[in-house]
Formats: sequence, C-alpha cells, structure tokens
Amino acid sequence: MRDMKGAYQEHTTVLVDMVSCFKHEKEGVERRMKLMALLRDVPGLSVDDRMKAGLNIIRNNSLIDMVFQLQLRKLLPFLKKLI
Repeated sequence: MRDMKGAYQEHTTVLVDMVSCFKHEKEGVERRMKLMALLRDVPGLSVDDRMKAGLNIIRNNSLIDMVFQLQLRKLLPFLKKLI
C-alpha cells in the first residue's frame, strides 16, 4: 500500500506540473492573440508594419507588458521605433 501511495503521489505531482505547463502556454497564446488584436486596431500602421512590430514584440515578454501599459496616443510612436 505504501508503494502504491508513493507512486500515486509521484504521478499526481507530474500531472499537476503538466497541467500547469498547459495553462501557462494557453495564457501565453491568449496574450499574443490580444496583442495582435490591439495592433490591428492601431491607426496609421500598414499590415506589414503590424507584422513587423508584432514579431519584434512577441520575442520579448517585457515588450508585451510595455505595450499593454502604454496609453493609446503613445503606442504608435513606440511601434514605429520597433519597425
């Protein structure tokens, strides 16, 4: 019984870790989708500019945080610097 309990606890720990990884990945995907939706709504950017800015931002989580914190009027100048 003790062996079974230990094995069960180990498997449970592995499953919890896996669920946590999937949750983290899902949150990352949702965040990137939100970023692309935001970029789509920024006036003054071409489709090509949106893609370039998006790719540059997605490479760095700190930039994603920064984009979501910027006021809308400061977003376009920031994005232009990334392009």
